[in-house]
Amino acid sequence: MEPRRIIPHGFSGLLGGFQLGVFSFLGVELAGTVAAETEDPKKNLPRAINSIPARIILFYLGSLALIMMVQPWDTITSSTSPFVQIFGYIGIPIAFHLINFVMLTVAASSANSGIFSTSRIMWGLSKEGQSPAFFGHLSKLGVPARSLLFAAILMLPALALVSMSDSAIQAFENLAGVIAVLYLTVWIMIIISYLVYYKKFPERHAQSKYKLPGGIVSAWAAIGFFIIVFVALGLGEGSRFSLLVAPLWFIIVFVLYRIFGKNNRAHASVTS
Repeated sequence: MEPRRIIPHGFSGLLGGFQLGVFSFLGVELAGTVAAETEDPKKNLPRAINSIPARIILFYLGSLALIMMVQPWDTITSSTSPFVQIFGYIGIPIAFHLINFVMLTVAASSANSGIFSTSRIMWGLSKEGQSPAFFGHLSKLGVPARSLLFAAILMLPALALVSMSDSAIQAFENLAGVIAVLYLTVWIMIIISYLVYYKKFPERHAQSKYKLPGGIVSAWAAIGFFIIVFVALGLGEGSRFSLLVAPLWFIIVFVLYRIFGKNNRAHASVTS
């Protein structure tokens, strides 16, 4: 079979799909973030992680397979949801409203997960002296309310991005690209942390009941794949914007760390 029939837009088109592909899987690391708040992490954490591949196959690959079986790929446009078209084929006139309801629910759930993880991480960093002590406060219900409010405020720039863009699609593509770069960096840092842990504490890793399949080989393979995605983002004319804008966030974080980090670490060491 000719390669053009398998990959209609060539290998560059395949690489270009990684941007939204990576964006679609943001939040899988939350399984580790919520481990500290589960009653039995040794039991529940492996169960949560093992369920992720099954959900990917069912909701992502299953949805794509359903769309491709009903509608040719070259008739799908960005102006209309393929799910709306499929529901239209089977005679459901309110498909547009159903899809809108589902998408709004998914977006709200995603935003809630982001706020949850950010607030907990900010609280944890505060306790370790890596962020302002202001974020280490807990409410009467044991909720990091100040960190929660800060995480919600961080979402406001997205509204400005939408207002400055020519269309909602363009705003989404720009935002998705920047977030993909940031999360790729986070995932690489997580893997590097694993490699350092594996090297410094081999006896602890050997005693672990739930190890990374493939160990170091899988870790380096994942880093190599993420580097390929970075290259793909740089090759795309639209996604190249994300590589230029994302470093600004790292500069801001570094400056804030230099301002607050030293004093907070000293305070944390005294109070601990």
